[in-house]
Amino acid sequence: MAIDTDPPSIARALQLLQAGDVAAAETILVSLAGRTGADDPQVLHLMGMIRLRQYCFVEAAELFRRAQAADPALPQPVFGRGSALAGLGRDQEAI
Repeated sequence: MAIDTDPPSIARALQLLQAGDVAAAETILVSLAGRTGADDPQVLHLMGMIRLRQYCFVEAAELFRRAQAADPALPQPVFGRGSALAGLGRDQEAI
């Protein structure tokens, strides 16, 4: 087993999330949020993705809203927020 000595990064967190290692991805994102600030849109977006996977739709929707506010040009939080709102049964808002 190789030891991961790379510094935590968005790319690594995404890789772990895609591989299904949600806990490790979340650990990296929490660390990044502490270093980059709580309003980093990419960190917020990926944290929203984690909350979606955990069926925490209210928290996911809020994280996606914050990511969108932090960087309105980033399209992924718009889709993510829609998914979270749909999970809450708020279909009209999700559209």
